Amino acid sequence: MANAENRLTYMDIAKGIGIVCVIVGHMNDRFIQQIVFSFHMPLFFIISGFFLPSKITPNELLAKRVKQLLPPYIATSIAIVLMSCFKNLIGILIHRKTVLDLVRDVCKWIYAAFYGAGSNHVTPFRVIQIGAIWLLLATIVSNYLVAKAVKTKYPTLFIVAIALVGYYTSKIVWLPWSIQAGMTAATFVYMGVILKRYNCIATENIEHFATTIDFWITEIIHGWPCIGVVENQYPNGAFDFIGGGAGAVCVIWIVKYIDEHMNMPIISRGLSWMGRNSMEMLCLHLFELNMIPWDKVLNFFGVKNNIFILIFTCKMLWAVVGTVLIEKIKKHLQQKENKCLA
Repeated sequence: MANAENRLTYMDIAKGIGIVCVIVGHMNDRFIQQIVFSFHMPLFFIISGFFLPSKITPNELLAKRVKQLLPPYIATSIAIVLMSCFKNLIGILIHRKTVLDLVRDVCKWIYAAFYGAGSNHVTPFRVIQIGAIWLLLATIVSNYLVAKAVKTKYPTLFIVAIALVGYYTSKIVWLPWSIQAGMTAATFVYMGVILKRYNCIATENIEHFATTIDFWITEIIHGWPCIGVVENQYPNGAFDFIGGGAGAVCVIWIVKYIDEHMNMPIISRGLSWMGRNSMEMLCLHLFELNMIPWDKVLNFFGVKNNIFILIFTCKMLWAVVGTVLIEKIKKHLQQKENKCLA
């Protein structure tokens, strides 16, 4: 179903499910991680490939993605550095921190922001993670590479070669800006391009669905250690690309079927809104993930029971309320700009 803005509602809902999975996946429950890690990152990359513009050059796409994704990356990084300063200043005032602690912590986050890695690395030198917003950088890289690939005579071969180079070089040294994660993730972006080109999402062939979900279930069962697109962790080799892609496609198919055949307006609208604002929610989630110890906050208020559910609720409320505020600020600034132009 397409909405008034010619968006595919079921794709927005799928992205909404994806961002919820990102948040719950960072709560370190192994059972949940084994399920959500099997598909949630491939899902974002496949959807970005599905909507990859075909009528602009790779360089034009690169400029578009940089303009779209780099500002929120920079803004989130600055917010983390400022919050680090604030936390350390409070620590200094109550004599639990020193000025040296402040300098070290701020330098750590500045280094992490400039390097743009989604996870920590120690070989051949120490790399400190910035966290979940690595996805923004890897999306820029992967989209550009796939745009390049589809212009070549053998795009599939190009993508396989790029993924192999990204995977094997990452075992030697982790390059800045999540370049190698983007190189391997280009495989999933290319899957999205193929799905769109051959109209695979529209199919209601039960045999195709059964085969795809079989691959996904196999990925879940054998997926520990699970897929780690963030650090090029594919413990089952090529099958992780197949299983992860199959999981993402199954989620899209299921969401599409529910959107078209079942009446669930409240859930659909909520998840669709989250999908449309998934970038803002991702950035806000990273901020609280790095800066707000929810377990300590709840313990301070004497909360001891149902801590997992309450922390998840706090995380979701933080992301949703923060996104609403960002939307209102954007709208206000846009109205102000329109008045100035008038």
